[in-house]
Amino acid sequence: GSGLPASTRPPIGPIGPIGPICHMGPMASQGLAVTLPLLGGHQLENLRTAATAWEVLRRRGWPASWEDFAAGVEGVRWPGRIEIVPSRPRVVVDGAHCPLSGRALAQALDELYPAAGRHIVFGAQRDKNIPEIFGALMETREEGGTARVLSWAFYTVPGGRGATADELAEKAVATGICSDRITLHPTATEALDAVCRRAAPEEVVVSCGTLYSIGEVLDAARRRIVDPPLPISPA
Repeated sequence: GSGLPASTRPPIGPIGPIGPICHMGPMASQGLAVTLPLLGGHQLENLRTAATAWEVLRRRGWPASWEDFAAGVEGVRWPGRIEIVPSRPRVVVDGAHCPLSGRALAQALDELYPAAGRHIVFGAQRDKNIPEIFGALMETREEGGTARVLSWAFYTVPGGRGATADELAEKAVATGICSDRITLHPTATEALDAVCRRAAPEEVVVSCGTLYSIGEVLDAARRRIVDPPLPISPA
C-alpha cells in the first residue's frame, strides 16, 4: 500500500493519450494531474507510492515542486514494460517473468485490446514458475472467462538457465494448452517473425516471459513498424 489513508491517496484517473492519468490526491482540488507514460494498472500503484514520497518531502520542506515531480513522472521511459510497437499486427513487448507480472500484463491487455485475439511469443528461464505464468496470461477480468490466446510460440532462451522451446511446450501441454496451438522456434526473432506473418492485422502479438530477450524482440518488432504508425489502441 501507499502508507496513506485511502481518502488521501492519489486516485486512479482515466487513460490519457500516452498512459494513465493520476490526479494527485489533495492536489486534485487545484486541478493538478500528471500523465504517466507507462501502461498498466500496476504502474499506477507505483505512481501512488512516488506521489506519497513527494508529498512527504514537500511537507518537510524539501524543494520538490509540483513541476519537478510532474516532469520526472512524464519523462519516465522503461523499454520492454508493456511497450507497444506500432507494427501490423501490433506487438506488445513485456518483461513479465513471474505469475504476478503475467497477471498485470493480462489485465493491461484486457483494457487495451478487449476484443483482440492474442498470439503469445514466450521464452523463460528454467527456474521460473512457468505453469503459473501460463495460467496468469490466460486470465481475464470477465467472470468465468478466458483470454483469447490463439497461439503460443516458444523459443529457446540462450544460457545455462534458459528453458528450451521443447521444455516450454511440455509444460504448456501439462498445463492444459492444446498442442495444436503451439509452435517451436530456435530464437526469439524467428518466433516473433513467424507469428507476425500469420497473425491477422486486428490481432495482437505479445512477447513476454523473460527480460533477457527484450532487446532482440524489440529490434525484430521495430523492423515491422508501419508508416504512418498505428495508434496504441484501436479507434
